[in-house]
This record gives sequence, structure tokens and C-alpha cells, in this order.
Amino acid sequence: MILYFLKSSVLLFVFCVIYKVCLERKKNLQFNRYFLLLSLCFGLLFPLINVQFTLDTPVLIETKQLVLEQLPALEITSIQKQTDLNFNYLKIVYLIITSFFTVKFLTNLFYLIRIKSTSTILKNEFGNLALNDKVKTPFSFFKTIFVNETYWQNNEIDRAILHHEQGHVIQKHSIDILFIELLKTFMWFQPFLYLYKRFIQENHEYLADAYSLSKNTNISQYQNLILNYYTTSENVVPLSSSIHFNNLKKRFIMMKNTKKGKVWSSVIYASTALITYLGFVGIEAKATEIKKLETVLEEKFEII
Repeated sequence: MILYFLKSSVLLFVFCVIYKVCLERKKNLQFNRYFLLLSLCFGLLFPLINVQFTLDTPVLIETKQLVLEQLPALEITSIQKQTDLNFNYLKIVYLIITSFFTVKFLTNLFYLIRIKSTSTILKNEFGNLALNDKVKTPFSFFKTIFVNETYWQNNEIDRAILHHEQGHVIQKHSIDILFIELLKTFMWFQPFLYLYKRFIQENHEYLADAYSLSKNTNISQYQNLILNYYTTSENVVPLSSSIHFNNLKKRFIMMKNTKKGKVWSSVIYASTALITYLGFVGIEAKATEIKKLETVLEEKFEII
């Protein structure tokens, strides 16, 4: 587990650096979204792949191993028992913390389901609207946009805000959020997951802002509209997408930014990082196997 944590952290760190340098503040929003998702998957999955290169085992080790195979099997039980005991403690701690995050995830999910089940559902040009007075700030989850019923009836919700949430719905941002939240539930010990979550949610807001502005909305008016939502203390509903997401300065910069990112550079850098990782890990795995075998043989011969 510790070795996996270290390997995945190194990969995710490299991918984060590539994103920050080449893509973060560039107008390749759709590409950025998939780069983040794919690099996250690669960073978590590649350390699970067992890669080994063919290296010659030292003749002395091979000789010792052949001799050992001719001797009765001997066990060193004390070391194994201590290792098992420590491992059991780690498993208990992991299960306790994972259970906490699982309950938290399910609670947030059931909250959204309960809000929708007690709402008035309305279909219009923006899609499915769930009208409920418990909703203070508009937000979206999968195919539904949640708004305050009283504000809606009084025509107090600006169309630009609804277009923003419609952008989240059309581009299926809830899938990304659920994906990262599920990963956090079981891999809460990986700090780069929290950084990735921030990158992904920021990118979602850039995409939704771009969608809303594509509906012929004046940028200055739209920015003033967003500022009004930051005067309230309403927090973002967990697992949802909301215009209230707290990255105001970056969003305003991205609205006027037209500079494209280094798409191919980021792909080349990421590919180079993966190939380099496989090379180092393959050699390291084989060297570790030889070292482990040599250690076991030395312990056996000492006992004999």
C-alpha cells in the first residue's frame, strides 16, 4: 500500500505540474477536462501494473537458490507474525476512515434525492427544473436544475444563471464529480485527489460560463450577476454543480481569455512521464526481486 501510494503520488504530481504549466489558464476547456480525467486514471492505475524487465540473476544467487531447494523448508515465524500484526492494524484504521467517508458520500447523495423527491418538477427550455424553497442558490445534478420555487414564481432568477446550470447538465459534469468523490471515499489518503477535484470543478465552471456566454450574454453583465451570488453565505451543495463555486478571480480571467494551450506539448510530456515511469519501475521491480531473494537466502543459510 505504501509503495503504491508513493508511485501514484509521483505520477499525479508530474501530471499536475504539466496541467499547471501547459493548460490551466488556457482556452482548451474540453481538452483540459479529458486531460484531467485521463491523467488521473493513468496516475492511479499504472502503479498497479506489474512491469519487469529481463535482467540476469547473479550466478551466486542462482547457486544459493539451487542449494536451498535441496534442503528442508525452514520458516522464520516471528518476523512474519509481527508483519501480519502491523498489517492488521493498518487495515482496521483504513476500514474505519473509509466507512466514515462512505457514510458521508451516501448522506450527500440521499440529500439530493430527497430534495428532488419533495420538489415540483417543471420542464421548459432549460430542461428539468426542480422547484423547492429549500434551495437558496441554483445548482444542478445530472439532468436536473434545482432552483428556489418562490424566486422562480416571482421571475427573480436570471436566464444567464439558468443557462450556466444548463451547461453543467448538457456536458454531464455530475459524472466527473461522482467519479472523483467515489475515488476519495476509498482513496482518501491520496492528497492529489483533492487537488484534482479542485482542478476539475474549476474547469467545469469555465465550461458552464462559456456556455452561458454563448447565449449572447454580455460579459460585464454576467460578471456582475455572478458577483451578486458571492454576497450570500450559501455554500455549494455537495456532489452538485453550482455557479457559487469559489474561484471568482480565475473565472473572470478565463471569460476574456482566448489564448490556446500547448495541447500537443502536454500530451508529449505526459507520455514521456509514463514511459519513463515504466522504465524505472520495471528495472526497480526486478532489482527488488533479486534483492529480496538474496535476503531470504542469507537468512536461511544463517539459520542452517
